[in-house]
Amino acid sequence: MRLVLGVDKLVDMLEVVPRFPPPEAAAEAAEVTDYLMAVYDQQHTSAEGGDEAKSRVKYLAAVTDLCRILNGRPGVDGFRTFQPGLVDLPALKSTLKRCLMVVVLAHQPTVPSLNKWTKHGPSNDFWVIATLWDILPKLQVISWSELEIFLKKTVARQLAAARLLGADEADPETQVQVSWHGVAGTRYDRLDRVIHDALSLFIMTSNAVVLEPNRYLALCFMSMSSRVQDYSAFSPLLDLLHEPYSVVVICLQYYASLLTGQNPRLRLIWLRVGCTSLQEWTSRFPEQVHYFKRMVLHMIGQFENRHMKALQELEPFGLGDSRRSLESRYELARKTKTKDCV
Repeated sequence: MRLVLGVDKLVDMLEVVPRFPPPEAAAEAAEVTDYLMAVYDQQHTSAEGGDEAKSRVKYLAAVTDLCRILNGRPGVDGFRTFQPGLVDLPALKSTLKRCLMVVVLAHQPTVPSLNKWTKHGPSNDFWVIATLWDILPKLQVISWSELEIFLKKTVARQLAAARLLGADEADPETQVQVSWHGVAGTRYDRLDRVIHDALSLFIMTSNAVVLEPNRYLALCFMSMSSRVQDYSAFSPLLDLLHEPYSVVVICLQYYASLLTGQNPRLRLIWLRVGCTSLQEWTSRFPEQVHYFKRMVLHMIGQFENRHMKALQELEPFGLGDSRRSLESRYELARKTKTKDCV
């Protein structure tokens, strides 16, 4: 609630730069838009017609307007708009406020649950989106600056009371037990450190990029298990077993493109550290590149172990897939043992 109430003051802090935006900003804004829409689709898997389709159109319009107003380099230029000519500033700020409410603050994070993508995913998305244009750091100052002073004064008073009772104020248990204000103040300090720490933001963004295929695959499996079976189409199992149609193979191709540097999602990561290209990121921050590649390799190993091995055991069912060539079906039949078909 404090974040929402601080939006008006945040919009007033918009810095107008009287020149053209950086030349590379357009491509970076396009990638941010693509990521935001992918995130939206992952959370609204049944957006087919009716009100949900209209909601998607409205969300896309809000994302487009947000990138048009905050048209600098995301993660680099911060909360600025580049306007080389005359601009209607009140109308611009009004549009910006609407976009912030729809894109950033409409779905604030819940407590993440590591075994549920419906909880962990949106929480991670919020941190990535809210820090992309320095939105959350500025809102924190606006919304909680008075709260910070209040917490510190309250804790100081209650620590003084603890000393009068003979408690050891250096004892961590005493620090926590003094009052709820001490706990809230600790959380506030932790939040302040995280959103201003470049390494933490890099890790959160890397986590979002690396886990995107896993979320996509989970949603595909959920859709396969809940939709009405169309007997005139090929079964989901045959799609999984046939590489040109397998979502597992698509996810592995995504990870391969991350390792080779050909995936445009990498823009979201090198923007976090102020780089303009993959080459610059690789040369300036080799330790971050190694960390990111280890994350990707770990996920490839998970996919191979948990999905590809299971699908290999089900390969005999692929004999019924007429989309396969006769040669591939003959080869599959030759490798299949008789006991596999019993």
